[in-house]
Amino acid sequence: RTMAEAMRALLYTIGAMLSLGKLSAAVDHGAPMAGGLAPMAGSRRLLRLAALNSSLSREFRVESWQPVSPWLSRDAFDVELPPACTASVVACGLRTFNTRAEKAGHFPHSAQNLLPCWSFFSAHKRLKPVLLVESPALVGSSSWTRGLLELMGCEIATSLPPACAIVGTLRAFPPTGWPSNEMRWVSTPSDLPSLAGRFERSSLGSLPAMPQPSGARSIRVGLLLRTGGRRFAFEQEIVARIREALPRARLNATTFDNLSFIEQAAWLHSHDLILSAHGAQNMNFIFARKCASILEVFPPRYYLPGFYLTAAQAAGAVTFVAFSNAEEARTNPPASGLSKKDERQAYKSRRRSRHAALEISPESMARALQLMLKAHCDCVRRGRLAAPLQCGKDISMSATQ
Repeated sequence: RTMAEAMRALLYTIGAMLSLGKLSAAVDHGAPMAGGLAPMAGSRRLLRLAALNSSLSREFRVESWQPVSPWLSRDAFDVELPPACTASVVACGLRTFNTRAEKAGHFPHSAQNLLPCWSFFSAHKRLKPVLLVESPALVGSSSWTRGLLELMGCEIATSLPPACAIVGTLRAFPPTGWPSNEMRWVSTPSDLPSLAGRFERSSLGSLPAMPQPSGARSIRVGLLLRTGGRRFAFEQEIVARIREALPRARLNATTFDNLSFIEQAAWLHSHDLILSAHGAQNMNFIFARKCASILEVFPPRYYLPGFYLTAAQAAGAVTFVAFSNAEEARTNPPASGLSKKDERQAYKSRRRSRHAALEISPESMARALQLMLKAHCDCVRRGRLAAPLQCGKDISMSATQ
């Protein structure tokens, strides 16, 4: 115990020196440290430990998150019915006024345009689906978007086909996802599961099958990593802490940087507990299994749970948020009603938040896993689904205190 206290004191001392820039300069440039000592072996590791130790005083809060409603309202579409013929086509209209036209090249924003149309097509399953667009640019052209379009099985047209058609057009511009303006992707609980079910009937491949209740298995934990902004600052330590907390779990830590659309969907679909920083990779939450437990980690002053997590909710997942304990963690810079100067400052503040590494501690992740595991097990019991071994009568994790 005395040794542990001494080590803790040493790490705090190193952290203090690091904040003054003295030790950092010594390590980076090979300069002698206080007393003429050369930098010791493993000093970079000590710096990392010092930064980690410093982050423990700023641990992230973890809470369950539930939108008011993840569903599009019944009157979300203006619907034109054919006057005197039997419809053979269902068309969804994408116009500049009801799409994020300027951002359609970024696949999460093209999904904002496409998934409500999938929901409208699903309400008319026997009819041929057509995307009726002012311009093909409204659809987007990323490989992820192309995969989604193939899965939807719809034709793209700039004018109505001669066949008799039911035409639906979203009445309003998509929500932003900021608090009190949450995105609503689809209309019913069956829409996203039915989309995932189409993989078997497409040329894209198939998603992993649901294990049968008779086959006991270990829980599958997915840690979704990023290589740019909002990466986890302590990836290695988080992985080690997850293995310690759930020693029998099947842990898979990866990035989606070089994965195809089907590979991303299959990865997301194959895990029970998923931990991820806020980012575009989370658009794949639409392929989550029912009762998957999902955590999204947000940077300070960029709290946007109403975008990707509403998609996870619509897929049948249970959702959690993690954010810094700092007072301003959930205070987003205002996006309107500002002078041009203040708008630029607000944009710079959001940009800094979006690009910084997330210093969530391994202990915060372990606490999140405890909540996520319980929520997952409660959900599979209610739904009488296949439960992993960790969903026994006594749900416990190792060394979480």
